[in-house]
Amino acid sequence: MKRILLATSLVLFGLATANAQPCEDGTRWAPSVRSWVEIEVKEPLPGGAMLGNSWVEKYVHRMGDAMAVALLHAYSDEELLQTDRLIRILPYVEEAFRYRRFITCKENRRPRVTLLLLRSLQARTSDDTLKRRIGELEEHLTKAN
Repeated sequence: MKRILLATSLVLFGLATANAQPCEDGTRWAPSVRSWVEIEVKEPLPGGAMLGNSWVEKYVHRMGDAMAVALLHAYSDEELLQTDRLIRILPYVEEAFRYRRFITCKENRRPRVTLLLLRSLQARTSDDTLKRRIGELEEHLTKAN
């Protein structure tokens, strides 16, 4: 009986400490996110080349709000507003929240920084199609929140 109690305690302690790991803020992912986006800017493919890569999708789906932080660290304001790049960035933002249960850090399941980034991009871009697309994405993220 004591062994069962001890084993159960160890398992519960292990589960509790495994979930207590600190969250990443996205800065670590900035170089990777930049390289993924730049591959798509240079060689645009329908549906996105890198988002079709299961390894990349795995990490994108785990990021959530950390994606916006990574984008802010990876690009300057001017770079983020370039139409060809912004077109490629928006699917990453959308995918980062597609499966919220997979987002490893609970704080990143809410799109707080992401919504601020989207609102800023929408206000500063001159492309009407992109303004509409950003607005749709913002609405989708707000409803799902």
